[in-house]
Amino acid sequence: MNWRVSMLTYNAPLAKFSSWKIGGAAKCLYQPKNLAELQTFLKILPSEEPVRYLGLGSNTLIRDGGIAETVVILLGVVTELEIVAPNEVKVGAGVSCAQFARFCARSGLVGMIGKSRSDVRVIAMPASDSYWLPNGSLGCIDISP
Repeated sequence: MNWRVSMLTYNAPLAKFSSWKIGGAAKCLYQPKNLAELQTFLKILPSEEPVRYLGLGSNTLIRDGGIAETVVILLGVVTELEIVAPNEVKVGAGVSCAQFARFCARSGLVGMIGKSRSDVRVIAMPASDSYWLPNGSLGCIDISP
């Protein structure tokens, strides 16, 4: 049984969500239990409220002054991994790079491992800053050579 619950915290310290363990607080931090609750939260959030998304927090530096915006933790929530076409994988923003690499290897898509980032082309991204999505995107990634 999954006992995970959604959490909404104001003035939430973000250091524990970064591999560097540094950084200030978010104006508001939302940790959804699942995708459905994330979708509901985003519908009721005022449209003028800026939102940042954070995955695993690897290689993410959070400024000491904090973030005057709502931050949504996607790790473990948006976890879709699906082959949608030859050499094209749909990767949820909550998927770690290690999970993505293992999925590709098990699926016979090992050609992308070890290639430079310029060989990985993001086809679709959400309307937010991409550096807050270090572990994938809400769109598709073309892994063809």
